[in-house]
Amino acid sequence: MVCSTTCDQRFVVDIVLLVNLVNESLLLSASSVHLVDQTIPKKAQEEGEASSLVKYFSVVWCKASKKKHKKWEGDAVLIARGRSVTLKDMEGKDIGKGAGYKLKDLENLEEGQTLMIGGKEIEVMGPITEEDFTSGRCFHSAVVSFTQAPLDSLHLKPFSNPMKNVGKETTSKDLQTCKPRHDPSAPGSIVMPRPFEHHQRMLSKSSLPLVDVVVDPYVAVHLRPHQKEGILFLYECVMGMRVSGQYGAILADEMGLGKTLQCIVLIWTLLRQGPFGGKPIIKRALIVTPGSLVKNWRKEFQKWLGTERMRVFSVDQDHKVEEFINSPLYPVLIISYEMLLRSLDQIQSLGFDLIICDEGHRLKNSSIKTTLALSSLSCSKRIILSGTPIQNDLQEFFALINFVNPGILGSLTTYRKIYEEPILQSREPSASTIVKILKILANKALIEKIKGT
Repeated sequence: MVCSTTCDQRFVVDIVLLVNLVNESLLLSASSVHLVDQTIPKKAQEEGEASSLVKYFSVVWCKASKKKHKKWEGDAVLIARGRSVTLKDMEGKDIGKGAGYKLKDLENLEEGQTLMIGGKEIEVMGPITEEDFTSGRCFHSAVVSFTQAPLDSLHLKPFSNPMKNVGKETTSKDLQTCKPRHDPSAPGSIVMPRPFEHHQRMLSKSSLPLVDVVVDPYVAVHLRPHQKEGILFLYECVMGMRVSGQYGAILADEMGLGKTLQCIVLIWTLLRQGPFGGKPIIKRALIVTPGSLVKNWRKEFQKWLGTERMRVFSVDQDHKVEEFINSPLYPVLIISYEMLLRSLDQIQSLGFDLIICDEGHRLKNSSIKTTLALSSLSCSKRIILSGTPIQNDLQEFFALINFVNPGILGSLTTYRKIYEEPILQSREPSASTIVKILKILANKALIEKIKGT
């Protein structure tokens, strides 16, 4: 019995020890589990705090490219949340999303910084407040947060009606204060020659003060020496300074020497300035070109002047002449020779002050429809651009000269007798000395006649 009791007591003691060991192990496991549970929420909490930080920015966007000068396509709103961003257009639609950015980069976004979002590139214009975003105010206009200056510190100018001088005749007081649009004494400035006194009297402009016409420095810096000479030549011709009563010219520079740029600068100058009281010389210009060059002309205008300075209208399948007629925004019309013939009645109803014919050697026949159509337009200022104005036929040359300056060489019969026949006869092997002398005289006389063209 004693032995049995002792064994039972030992068994009970062992059970108690075993229970204690199990409890301790359970406590350790529980404590370790508790520690893990504490560690995991802490990390999740940090990431949750980062993802809960939302910032809003006003941005501009464009398609991703490696060009130095970006052409921004529109305004947008950037939402930065944690490591991800969302780009919304001004209608609130998602136009781009991205993820995986560094938190540091998104938290430190400032004005002027750029960011790639998918296939788009954005530039930050400034931050937007949460209130502006939630209220939707940022989608009505590009709202950038700023500190408003007190009204007392602002010097507000009185309202001035920008349209008050439109259609108003220039008064004598205005004429006395006329100044050049650009500084004629600035380094590198290109100043057009002033008209002579007799030229001023002939145009009945004696009462108007003379103002220097200066080429816009924005484009003048890009001109080469031969282009400057070409612009001066064209200006003198269309102003009637070279030949009294004649306002046409032929610019026969070879291909690649910038005839298009010279004409663009001339048009821009004549549309904005004039020597008589500063009044512009022309209001509308017509450019007629082969169909394959219509887009090229439009691109050249955009390249050198941009759409903010002057807008041009080019006629094609999607843009008809009627749109140009109904819109006062376009001072320049670009049209192909073929479309000109189709729309001749409409073109004739418009008053153009300058006509430029690119690849004008196609007007070498004065009896074809194109030449007759252009000749029917009531515009005395005409310019032909051609790299090959003279080939073999002197009568073709007469047609070109007679188009830009009608009657300067007399009639075709007179031209043939005085100029063409002596020149052709002198080319014969059996030509006498007298004939050769007549040829020389005819050449000199012809050169003098066309010197101003």
